[in-house]
Amino acid sequence: MQVIAINIENRETFRRIAPRMSSLELTVASDTAREAQSAYGVDGIPHLVIIDKSGRILRVHRGYSEDGVDAVIDDLNAALAQ
Repeated sequence: MQVIAINIENRETFRRIAPRMSSLELTVASDTAREAQSAYGVDGIPHLVIIDKSGRILRVHRGYSEDGVDAVIDDLNAALAQ
């Protein structure tokens, strides 16, 4: 599994935030042109897209609530099982 966090804020904000996230096991990318945001229909954060090995979108989760955590875990486990 690979986790990629995409920052849509300006370059200066990204430069300040990225080093603080270096201890996390994820890739942090910058999308100041908001190309990924547009491609995946992101209109709010958080926005989680689960993509399989072939590049097919399996599930999209928008927003956050503690009630939704189990569904996210189930979807991640199902993706890993493929």
